[in-house]
Amino acid sequence: MMVAPIYSNDKIINDEKLQRNIISLLSENTVKDLNSKLTFADHGIYIFSQYREKRYIINDYAENIFWNMVSRLYVLLHDCGLDVLPYFLEVVQADGKQAIKPYPVTPNSDIQQFERATEFIENIKVLRHSEQHNMKPDSVIDKGKERKREKILCGISNKKFPQTESDWEKCIQWITNNCSNLYCLLNKRLVFLEEEATEAQKNFLLGGYYGCLERYFNRILVSVIAEVLRKRRKGYNEIYIEAIAKEKSKEIVDKSIELLKSSVKSVDPYKVILQAVDYYI
Repeated sequence: MMVAPIYSNDKIINDEKLQRNIISLLSENTVKDLNSKLTFADHGIYIFSQYREKRYIINDYAENIFWNMVSRLYVLLHDCGLDVLPYFLEVVQADGKQAIKPYPVTPNSDIQQFERATEFIENIKVLRHSEQHNMKPDSVIDKGKERKREKILCGISNKKFPQTESDWEKCIQWITNNCSNLYCLLNKRLVFLEEEATEAQKNFLLGGYYGCLERYFNRILVSVIAEVLRKRRKGYNEIYIEAIAKEKSKEIVDKSIELLKSSVKSVDPYKVILQAVDYYI
């Protein structure tokens, strides 16, 4: 008998075991909440840009659930948060430079939690690349990725190649625990910035945020140009797009930051660079 699939964004789920397969950090509502917590800048401060929730089946085999979680988390943490997220997870040491940081000195009791969050983000990338990219058996680089994946899975389940449902449930628990840790750290930082930070700390944060966005805009520029040309139904090729990006990158990035700073309402940075590219090409 076929069992009807139950998805991660279904409204009513009474099964406690299935509830454990839902990652609240992947919820669009959770991401919107994190992105809207800081209100001292009219344009808003987005940790995750252009995020769209993609549901996954939670009453499947544990192995399938695990790899779907990895795939969804890669999108959130790397595609949408790669450039800004690490800035909010920075450990601040009492090294004389703390006076120009947006956050207070990180207590010794919290340092391990921040390091764990940073390692988790990197591990998600390793797992995603080793599982979903076309791996070449004779590639030294790909063999290295395989070894890294085996090390991560062994650290979680004590097996390089988890096999049983119990093994994969341990892997799922590893994900849910780390996502809870990551959310708590972000929420704590955001609450501090909104409620306790000095004006100087807020200004330091904004300066760092704009720097993160410059890297983000440069990273996605080629794909944004391609999207704008597609919408115009204009013919293009990869060489043409890269030539535009090389010639216009500084103007487009500068214009994007200018548009963002002038916005009187919260705006996703992706929409800003989309507007800037549309203006320049």
